Amino acid sequence: MAEGTPRRPLVERLFAPIEDRDGARVLAGDLGKVLLIVAVIQTVLALARDPAALVDAALYAVFGMFIWVTASRLAAVVVLFVAGGAGVLTVLALLGSTRTSGGRNIILALVAVWIAARAVQATFDYHRFGKTAKSARGGGDSVAPPRE
Repeated sequence: MAEGTPRRPLVERLFAPIEDRDGARVLAGDLGKVLLIVAVIQTVLALARDPAALVDAALYAVFGMFIWVTASRLAAVVVLFVAGGAGVLTVLALLGSTRTSGGRNIILALVAVWIAARAVQATFDYHRFGKTAKSARGGGDSVAPPRE
């Protein structure tokens, strides 16, 4: 975001299109923090019902911190795979077609998948905008416009 531009409210940042590098970085930080909240909720549910879900909570917390601090693309992709796997196991557990441990909170699973997918988008856009910003300033691999 340009200097002097006010920060948008959190809900608007979570759902609005990503327009620039600063917006992508702020969104990645917000999503990392939200993953930490999901990790806390997952921990509470795991302690109450299924201690095996503590692994998911730990992964959400660790990779949420990486996304928050560094806007790591790798961390975002790993969280997407973890959340997707947890979502599949949750659906299978609800359908009764699996004997493995799986949560029963489909809403939390869907929220985690959405946060992870949005984190992937934000982190990749953050790095993509970084490359275009470099070339726009004249550094890097900028290409001169064609002459008429």
